[in-house]
Amino acid sequence: IGTTAVQLCHALGMTVYATVGQDEKIVALRPYATAINYKTDDFAEKIGQLTNDEGVDVILDIVGGPYFKRNLGLLKKDGRLVIIGFMGG
Repeated sequence: IGTTAVQLCHALGMTVYATVGQDEKIVALRPYATAINYKTDDFAEKIGQLTNDEGVDVILDIVGGPYFKRNLGLLKKDGRLVIIGFMGG
């Protein structure tokens, strides 16, 4: 689901950020998105830096639970948090 969303957003000309759990996935997504390894980096801090603390318009969250507050903090005013799964509680 995430890979498809990344490719669709890229095809529509959007700036895309993605979180991954392996460095190999960073390389695989490089043509389509800026990928951040959430196991080694604080994704909220990195996205804040990348957007000059302006945030993002949409977040697609497959995990839920532990990321909810950080995701809300990354949204621009009138941004959308789309939760499609609760793998994390």
